[in-house]
Amino acid sequence: MRAKEIIIKGLHVSIVGRLKADQRIYTHAKRIVSPEWIQLWFIISDKGFESDLWLRLSEKDKDFMGYAVHACNIVSPEFEKALARECAKIHQRLLLIEGSILNGNLNRVLVDEYKSIVDKLAASFQIGQKQATNLKKRIERTFDSIS
Repeated sequence: MRAKEIIIKGLHVSIVGRLKADQRIYTHAKRIVSPEWIQLWFIISDKGFESDLWLRLSEKDKDFMGYAVHACNIVSPEFEKALARECAKIHQRLLLIEGSILNGNLNRVLVDEYKSIVDKLAASFQIGQKQATNLKKRIERTFDSIS
Protein backbone atom coordinates (compact mmCIF):
# COMPACT_ATOMS: atom_id res chain seq x y z
CA MET A 1 0.00 0.00 0.00
CA ARG A 2 1.26 3.47 -0.84
CA ALA A 3 1.45 6.50 1.41
CA LYS A 4 -1.85 8.17 1.98
CA GLU A 5 -2.91 11.55 0.60
CA ILE A 6 -4.93 14.45 1.98
CA ILE A 7 -8.01 15.80 0.21
CA ILE A 8 -9.26 19.15 1.48
CA LYS A 9 -12.74 20.44 0.59
CA GLY A 10 -13.52 23.54 2.63
CA LEU A 11 -13.00 22.53 6.25
CA HIS A 12 -13.56 18.83 5.47
CA VAL A 13 -10.31 16.86 5.39
CA SER A 14 -10.04 13.25 4.22
CA ILE A 15 -7.04 10.98 4.38
CA VAL A 16 -7.28 8.64 1.41
CA GLY A 17 -5.20 5.81 0.04
CA ARG A 18 -4.99 3.57 -2.99
CA LEU A 19 -4.25 -0.12 -3.17
CA LYS A 20 -1.45 -1.24 -5.51
CA ALA A 21 -3.57 -3.87 -7.25
CA ASP A 22 -6.27 -1.46 -8.34
CA GLN A 23 -6.46 2.29 -8.34
CA ARG A 24 -9.66 2.58 -6.31
CA ILE A 25 -9.55 5.29 -3.67
CA TYR A 26 -10.62 4.41 -0.14
CA THR A 27 -11.15 6.87 2.70
CA HIS A 28 -9.00 6.10 5.71
CA ALA A 29 -10.09 8.99 7.96
CA LYS A 30 -12.37 12.00 7.62
CA ARG A 31 -12.80 15.03 9.84
CA ILE A 32 -13.90 18.66 9.97
CA VAL A 33 -10.95 20.81 11.05
CA SER A 34 -10.28 24.43 11.90
CA PRO A 35 -8.91 26.92 9.34
CA GLU A 36 -5.68 27.01 11.38
CA TRP A 37 -5.30 23.26 10.83
CA ILE A 38 -5.45 23.74 7.06
CA GLN A 39 -2.95 26.62 7.15
CA LEU A 40 -0.56 24.59 9.28
CA TRP A 41 -0.99 21.54 7.01
CA PHE A 42 0.22 23.48 3.98
CA ILE A 43 3.15 24.92 5.96
CA ILE A 44 4.18 21.46 7.23
CA SER A 45 3.81 19.89 3.79
CA ASP A 46 6.23 22.57 2.51
CA LYS A 47 8.75 21.40 5.15
CA GLY A 48 8.07 24.28 7.53
CA PHE A 49 6.38 24.75 10.88
CA GLU A 50 4.69 27.62 12.70
CA SER A 51 4.34 27.24 16.45
CA ASP A 52 1.70 29.99 16.79
CA LEU A 53 -0.71 28.04 14.60
CA TRP A 54 0.13 24.84 16.47
CA LEU A 55 -0.74 26.43 19.81
CA ARG A 56 -4.12 27.60 18.47
CA LEU A 57 -5.21 24.09 17.47
CA SER A 58 -7.56 22.08 19.67
CA GLU A 59 -6.37 18.83 21.18
CA LYS A 60 -8.37 16.79 18.65
CA ASP A 61 -6.95 18.83 15.77
CA LYS A 62 -3.42 18.27 17.10
CA ASP A 63 -4.01 14.52 17.27
CA PHE A 64 -5.43 14.46 13.75
CA MET A 65 -2.50 16.55 12.48
CA GLY A 66 -0.07 14.05 13.98
CA TYR A 67 -1.96 11.20 12.35
CA ALA A 68 -2.11 12.98 8.97
CA VAL A 69 1.58 13.89 8.95
CA HIS A 70 2.63 10.34 9.75
CA ALA A 71 0.11 8.72 7.40
CA CYS A 72 1.33 10.85 4.50
CA ASN A 73 5.01 10.22 5.34
CA ILE A 74 5.86 13.91 5.69
CA VAL A 75 9.16 14.62 7.45
CA SER A 76 9.14 17.74 9.62
CA PRO A 77 11.59 17.79 12.54
CA GLU A 78 10.05 20.95 14.00
CA PHE A 79 6.60 19.36 13.98
CA GLU A 80 7.94 16.20 15.63
CA LYS A 81 9.50 18.29 18.41
CA ALA A 82 6.24 20.17 19.01
CA LEU A 83 4.26 16.92 19.08
CA ALA A 84 6.74 15.38 21.53
CA ARG A 85 6.49 18.43 23.82
CA GLU A 86 2.71 18.17 23.70
CA CYS A 87 2.81 14.53 24.75
CA ALA A 88 5.46 14.98 27.49
CA LYS A 89 2.80 15.72 30.13
CA ILE A 90 0.85 12.68 29.05
CA HIS A 91 3.97 10.50 29.32
CA GLN A 92 4.61 11.81 32.84
CA ARG A 93 1.03 11.05 33.92
CA LEU A 94 1.36 7.57 32.45
CA LEU A 95 4.49 6.90 34.50
CA LEU A 96 2.83 8.26 37.66
CA ILE A 97 -0.19 5.98 37.25
CA GLU A 98 1.99 2.97 36.49
CA GLY A 99 4.10 3.60 39.59
CA SER A 100 1.00 3.96 41.73
CA ILE A 101 -0.41 0.65 40.50
CA LEU A 102 2.94 -1.12 41.00
CA ASN A 103 3.05 0.23 44.56
CA GLY A 104 -0.23 -1.54 45.31
CA ASN A 105 -2.95 1.04 44.64
CA LEU A 106 -5.95 -1.17 43.87
CA ASN A 107 -8.14 1.50 42.30
CA ARG A 108 -9.61 0.19 39.01
CA VAL A 109 -10.08 3.77 37.76
CA LEU A 110 -6.28 4.07 37.49
CA VAL A 111 -6.12 1.11 35.10
CA ASP A 112 -8.86 2.64 32.94
CA GLU A 113 -7.06 6.00 32.90
CA TYR A 114 -3.80 4.25 32.01
CA LYS A 115 -5.49 2.51 29.07
CA SER A 116 -7.05 5.76 27.82
CA ILE A 117 -3.67 7.52 27.97
CA VAL A 118 -2.02 4.69 26.04
CA ASP A 119 -4.79 4.92 23.42
CA LYS A 120 -4.20 8.67 23.13
CA LEU A 121 -0.46 8.16 22.64
CA ALA A 122 -1.13 5.55 19.97
CA ALA A 123 -3.62 7.84 18.22
CA SER A 124 -1.04 10.62 18.03
CA PHE A 125 1.67 8.18 16.83
CA GLN A 126 3.88 8.68 19.88
CA ILE A 127 3.85 4.90 20.36
CA GLY A 128 2.95 2.13 17.95
CA GLN A 129 -0.36 0.27 18.03
CA LYS A 130 1.34 -3.03 18.88
CA GLN A 131 3.25 -1.40 21.75
CA ALA A 132 0.01 0.17 23.01
CA THR A 133 -1.73 -3.21 23.04
CA ASN A 134 1.18 -4.78 24.91
CA LEU A 135 1.21 -1.96 27.49
CA LYS A 136 -2.52 -2.32 28.15
CA LYS A 137 -2.25 -6.10 28.51
CA ARG A 138 0.74 -5.75 30.84
CA ILE A 139 -0.94 -3.26 33.17
CA GLU A 140 -4.07 -5.42 33.25
CA ARG A 141 -2.05 -8.52 34.21
CA THR A 142 -0.13 -6.52 36.83
CA PHE A 143 -3.33 -5.19 38.37
CA ASP A 144 -4.90 -8.66 38.42
CA SER A 145 -1.84 -10.21 40.07
CA ILE A 146 -1.73 -7.52 42.79
CA SER A 147 -5.45 -7.70 43.60
